[in-house]
Amino acid sequence: MSTKNLNTAEEYEAYLKELRITYHFECFKENNAEACHLLGDWYAQSNIMKEAIQQYKYACEKFNYARSCYKYGVSLLDGGDVGCETDVKKAMHFTALACEKGEPEGCWRNAQILQDQRRFPEALKGHMKYCDMLHYFSHNSCYDAGLILRSPEEITKMPQDLKKAFEYFSKGCSLGNARACFEVSSAHYFGRGTAKNTKLAKEFRDKAQGLEANRE
Repeated sequence: MSTKNLNTAEEYEAYLKELRITYHFECFKENNAEACHLLGDWYAQSNIMKEAIQQYKYACEKFNYARSCYKYGVSLLDGGDVGCETDVKKAMHFTALACEKGEPEGCWRNAQILQDQRRFPEALKGHMKYCDMLHYFSHNSCYDAGLILRSPEEITKMPQDLKKAFEYFSKGCSLGNARACFEVSSAHYFGRGTAKNTKLAKEFRDKAQGLEANRE
């Protein structure tokens, strides 16, 4: 049944019920991993979060379905907000598993968790990997990788690398991250990790301001 042919609330309700039955059958009778994940999405969109979380867990553990591993990991971070206990250790495990199985957002969230725990060498590795994937959130990881590389050694427990920091800020800026563009501007102005160039500093500052203005 196509949603284009649904004219009443009752028809839409019947369509949703049919969809759930289809996903349930394909998941548990046909062992279809994608259907198992879509059943989780169905529960989430219906605001039945406890069932959604259990379904993502099932699809992840039974089929190693990367997107389900990611969504289950994120739910463990959100905890009470979605009706389950917060468990950062498990969230780290499942977001890392999602990343390993090919879910880009898993790499990003896992790196964020590590960064929040001040495990900077591991966080940097994750952010660099996600930055290089050129996914739609990659610009955030490019920026965070640059921040870690720019930070003093006494904070990160690893050598400061201004040249590499400039490289990752530049990647983030090219992907549309305003904060990264401000960092590129600052690097050109002060000569941090690149040659001093006030003309380029102004160009990147203007680009950053333009990106910020477009977000408002």
